[in-house]
Amino acid sequence: MLTELFQIARNLAGQGIKTGLVHKDLGIPGLSTLPTLRVVLNEDGVIVRILPITKDEEPGLWTLQSGNFKFFPAVRLKLIPALPVPAELLEKKSVNLQDVIALLDISKQLSKRKIDSEMVDGANKNRQRIRSWQSIEEGEILAQLKKFSTSFDKFCESTESAALNLLKGIENSLQSPQDEKTLATFANLLAGQSFVGKKNKDEKIKAEKKPKKEEDRIQLCFDFKPSDDLTFTLYSPRVKQVVLECLAIENVDQKSNIKKANSQNGACAFASQTAEPLTTPFPKWSARPVINKPLSPFSKFSDAACNFRYQRADSDAFPIGAETARMLVAAITEITSKPQGSNWRALRNGKFDKQREEQDVLIAYPTMSLEDLPLVNLFAKSDELPDDGIKEFQDQARQVIEAFSKIVLPDQVPDYIIILLIRQISSGQMQLAYSANPSRTEFVSAVDAWSESANNLPPNLCVPLILRAKTDQAVEKLGTAKQANKTVRWVRPKLLFPEEISRLLSRQWIRSGVETSVVEAPAVGQILDLFLRKPGVWQDIAANLLEVTLTRTSVLLTHAGHVLHRDDPITLVKWSEFSFKSKAWPWPDYALSQTLSLIGSLLYAMNSNVKNYVEESAYHIGRLLAMMDELHKCYCIAVRDGDVPNSLIGNGLLGRAADSPAQALAELAERSRIYMGWAKSVDVTDFGEKAKKKNIAIYSARKVLRLAAPLCEQLHATGSLDAEMSTVQKAHLFLGYLAPILGQEDGREIPSEAATDTADATTTTN
Repeated sequence: MLTELFQIARNLAGQGIKTGLVHKDLGIPGLSTLPTLRVVLNEDGVIVRILPITKDEEPGLWTLQSGNFKFFPAVRLKLIPALPVPAELLEKKSVNLQDVIALLDISKQLSKRKIDSEMVDGANKNRQRIRSWQSIEEGEILAQLKKFSTSFDKFCESTESAALNLLKGIENSLQSPQDEKTLATFANLLAGQSFVGKKNKDEKIKAEKKPKKEEDRIQLCFDFKPSDDLTFTLYSPRVKQVVLECLAIENVDQKSNIKKANSQNGACAFASQTAEPLTTPFPKWSARPVINKPLSPFSKFSDAACNFRYQRADSDAFPIGAETARMLVAAITEITSKPQGSNWRALRNGKFDKQREEQDVLIAYPTMSLEDLPLVNLFAKSDELPDDGIKEFQDQARQVIEAFSKIVLPDQVPDYIIILLIRQISSGQMQLAYSANPSRTEFVSAVDAWSESANNLPPNLCVPLILRAKTDQAVEKLGTAKQANKTVRWVRPKLLFPEEISRLLSRQWIRSGVETSVVEAPAVGQILDLFLRKPGVWQDIAANLLEVTLTRTSVLLTHAGHVLHRDDPITLVKWSEFSFKSKAWPWPDYALSQTLSLIGSLLYAMNSNVKNYVEESAYHIGRLLAMMDELHKCYCIAVRDGDVPNSLIGNGLLGRAADSPAQALAELAERSRIYMGWAKSVDVTDFGEKAKKKNIAIYSARKVLRLAAPLCEQLHATGSLDAEMSTVQKAHLFLGYLAPILGQEDGREIPSEAATDTADATTTTN
């Protein structure tokens, strides 16, 4: 991973992009375990307001750290002694404004309350540290930092005065509207214990049979509003840069000077000359919210038993200069300091930990200057876009291809894309899970080819999607939606983003397509190699993924075809019932659309184009089986008064057709004899209103016979069909079976406009 970071750092410098500094004493407050609030002080040390931390503010948070839990201006505290919380409040799962006011009144009645925190001792050292800083530039910002340090001294002159100031701050903040989560944090802070929602936590812990330590402390990120600059905030990029510059020139203690004087320059794996060796742990990096905990990009850390055994951990395991190590971490920090969707984003990898899908950090960094061109959005569908925003892969691809085509670079200028996938593999280690450096031409070619694969499905193949109301989605996910919006539209399957492939193949469809089980998804690196068309491997990966796709989704494909062939293509009552009653997630209709889209893309990668495979025997067999299903259904409507059996003859032979096409066709000919004879001999005599449905079935049956006759002749002319179908032929079989058979026939036409329907054929799960 260090080599890739060095490549990025060198390119950033070549483009003239200034990277920020890094320092071992500058970290980020942990937000994943502790409730966190932002506390704003004025110059008198009085709390102006207390606010929740927003998602937009999280990347800018910083803290000085010195030892375990010695942070500033982020501090962790609780009020003591704990309040005697009323019994009726303990039974509540959430609190409201009146509950918090009641706790505030109880707290005021206690003679003395104080804070239990490191803010007086450990944070005091950091406050003194700030007052000793010197900076050549940005003198105004450093002056405000020193004012804040003095203001904080006034706030916590003692543990009792700090508690009193905090109570007043909470009281003032309650005068403004607060959300439920913030009120719960206020309540726990006032009570000196975590009780809001504790009953639910205890039940969950009991169910998991794992003990868990309750955290009673609350984390406060202090901010500062000086009277002469109301726009000032500690958590701006400018302030953070000044803090890093001050840390860089900070006077070191006597022991460090001695160590530096006695140390000798050594070899650096990246520098062309000797340099001061790194003798301390690597600088740390994080990309929140995907990787919350700051980690070293070099994973051989001393806490791992295997590294300790060989005595090759931390800086001893790799020769690198101290300045170079800081440069590498500064480079990756620069790229991930921007919001997701620029040069980096979270990428779900199809792996699950206790039903929660894990995520990696994907970096797609172009070595040439490109303004506002988010390459990472080619790899995963954005959840942040509005309804009228870009949603389809082709739209994203068109934007990228047009931007790349306008670039004219001088000779000997780097012209490639750096793609990295970084994964946290434990609480203390991360690794580079994937890396690639396609040239701009190769990248454009790969993106264009993936876009073209969207057209590799039969032209009339559509999927009926149930358009569920957005407000009902969360309820439907739990399987309790009874009054949901059941509007159904026939929609052309949409091209998948690479991330959607991992998520789709992380499920095994079972029990006639009504349930799924979690399985290990294919490696994300394989999917990215397929998407980027990595020379020498991408076609083999496509063949492997096609086999995996059919293995995990054949139950869904078979049963979905069964339901659709039994149903009326206009009303789709049976399809709606099947989709809503299914316990599977994602919903079967969306999963079917995604599966068909993936099959088309994989066949395209294997040079199996739609113009060719629709003329091959496997596709014809699938169509013939679908025709016999339609014929069987028409017979039941006309002769058995609509009593359609649970199994149609074509669907029952679908699996055998893949193993032995000749035997399946022979059995199909025998079983369909009665239905074909009926279709040839039946007459339409009754034209009354009651017979309309039967007459439509008779007309449809006759059309099926006209369509089936040339297919049978073509299959007879192909010769032997005894061999088992290959994986590609099985894919052709399913596509032929699921492609619509009848065109315009008494209102049964599936309109071509469905191909451009605005309904989204993909779905996201959280």
